[in-house]
Amino acid sequence: MNTINERIRFFLKSKKITIQSFEKSIGRTNRYLGHTESPTSNVLADIMRVYSELNIEWLITGNGEMKKTENVQKNDVFQENSSVFIGNNNKKSTIEVNYDTQKNLIVEKALKILLIRAFN
Repeated sequence: MNTINERIRFFLKSKKITIQSFEKSIGRTNRYLGHTESPTSNVLADIMRVYSELNIEWLITGNGEMKKTENVQKNDVFQENSSVFIGNNNKKSTIEVNYDTQKNLIVEKALKILLIRAFN
């Protein structure tokens, strides 16, 4: 699996979700995956909002596990019940955020992952 779209398809197959159902769940038209080489940052944010168990690092780079682990790791950010939990040295802090803030947090994390990979 070399591309994000291939990893999305692998994830969907493991969850027994059709591509059409997936596209609808993230607010995209039918055949979105077939017509794009790679999802935009907004689409990635929508995917992470709907499929919060999916590991963003795996989705973007192919590294790590497909699904997030149960443990909250240092500086890990994920959505749960419209709150964002920020893990920091085994402490959890909860902040209420709106959808745009959630999307920005996900995009920011994705960009950090890409930058780290680019310079390693």
